[in-house]
Amino acid sequence: ANPSGTWRPEDRISTAQLTYLLGQFDSNIYPAVTGVFGDLLPRGDEGQKVWVLIHNIRDQAYYGYYEYYVAGYFSSSENAENNKNMFHIDSYDWFNRTGPDGTRPYLYEGTFAHEFEHMVHFDVDPDEPSWVDEGLADLASYLSGYGHSDGHIDYYFRRHMSTPLTFWGGGLEDYGASYLFQLYLFEKFGGADFISALVQEQANGIEGIENTLAAFGFSESFDEIFDAWTIANYIDDTRKAGGKYGYETLEMGGADTRYHTLEYWMKEYHQLYEDFYGYVILFPFYETPFQETGWQFAVWGDPLPYTAQYFRFNSQDAANAWLDGQDFAGVPAFSGMYEWYSGDMAWAWRSFYQTFDFTSFLPGDTLTLDFMTNYDIEENWDYGYVEVHDLATDEWYTLEDLNGHTVTTDPYAQDNPNVPDGREPRDYEAAGRWNAFTASSGGWISVSMDLTPFAGDTI
Repeated sequence: ANPSGTWRPEDRISTAQLTYLLGQFDSNIYPAVTGVFGDLLPRGDEGQKVWVLIHNIRDQAYYGYYEYYVAGYFSSSENAENNKNMFHIDSYDWFNRTGPDGTRPYLYEGTFAHEFEHMVHFDVDPDEPSWVDEGLADLASYLSGYGHSDGHIDYYFRRHMSTPLTFWGGGLEDYGASYLFQLYLFEKFGGADFISALVQEQANGIEGIENTLAAFGFSESFDEIFDAWTIANYIDDTRKAGGKYGYETLEMGGADTRYHTLEYWMKEYHQLYEDFYGYVILFPFYETPFQETGWQFAVWGDPLPYTAQYFRFNSQDAANAWLDGQDFAGVPAFSGMYEWYSGDMAWAWRSFYQTFDFTSFLPGDTLTLDFMTNYDIEENWDYGYVEVHDLATDEWYTLEDLNGHTVTTDPYAQDNPNVPDGREPRDYEAAGRWNAFTASSGGWISVSMDLTPFAGDTI
């Protein structure tokens, strides 16, 4: 029931709409996706049969209108638990979001293709990082004939200055960056055959892309392609450098990008935020004598590696530019030269541990665990946490940050196949013992955790 009796119009899907979508899946989406991305593994008595569960997905728009909603999702843990090949689709507003004539044409057809690609990709290469897999899932929608992911592209153009390609944040801008990069690879390096080989390649992320490039006889490195891709996103001109600075199938500034460009959003943000220097309308300053020492400016924010930022110089005279980049990529250590790094991969469960003997302490003696941490995690989907195994009671716990950085909920709980039984986030949450980090810390932060309950024990 809706909270406090709140009225919400019920979603309605007609038999004709269902028949149309299932026809699209059987005759178009299934052959298009499996033809490029690979075959499904058989599950259950139905083998390769695909189940589509259509319902009002419990998200922020569950009880009523919200700006964003979850149009669909795929869960490998659900498929394993139910022994079915299944993905979920939301029931909201099918009238305007199916077919070519609605306000959001082909949205659900594209979502069918997107989620189905995840299902196939998981069976072929289950640990591919999200920044690769999500871009390929959007590409599956395009290859199925439902157009470019215009909303994702537009959102990336809006947020490009703080959106790294290779660090997945879960926002629409991340989808846009990933899709544009996979579309670029598709256009420039071998089309569907290249994409098929990339999915089959078991190495992940940058390594997987470079291995596939080498297998197809290309000598370009990932960094070289990234550089050309960032230029293509800005100028989109295939007449230069053998066509590598533009797209063949995408019209920048047209319907494919919701009539926006990178330059449009740079100009818009320069007007909105005084600290965004990307679109410097007059640089050096108009009618100001040129100084030999020049003017110093810095990149906007604190971007992660493989974040593309753009700067416009409107000097009427020739000028030299000196670029002084960081000597090392990545997040600098808080102190010293080294830090522990978890890595970045799908379904990761990475940890390090140490035994502490507190038997010399009396129950009630104050004990704390203090450390610095820096994280950027997809909010409410992925987590980092500190576990304690009390050897005296054989009980497991996660620890709360006394400085308030941990959360106690897991709204989209999924079983990770790499996590031991009984220690999934949903297990901790059910026992009232769930405390974890998610979203972004915004840099290095101080964490303090109470170990007092374990005084007298070994953990």
